[in-house]
Amino acid sequence: MDSTHDHTTCPGCDRVLHISELAGWLDESVHTLYKWAAIGYPTFPRRLALRNRRVAVTCTSVKASLVEVAR
Repeated sequence: MDSTHDHTTCPGCDRVLHISELAGWLDESVHTLYKWAAIGYPTFPRRLALRNRRVAVTCTSVKASLVEVAR
């Protein structure tokens, strides 16, 4: 895991963020993020299709979701 990724300065990249990283970024609990993931976009960023059904998103999709929610 690359710990040098800074979400505040990144313009949006294809780095995969797992739910624990996203929880730290958004300052929300993992439990809350799982609820939002069940609701779907735009409340939660578009998820990557993983075979193990874990929740993962890209930096770009999180930034797009934040813009959409702010509207």
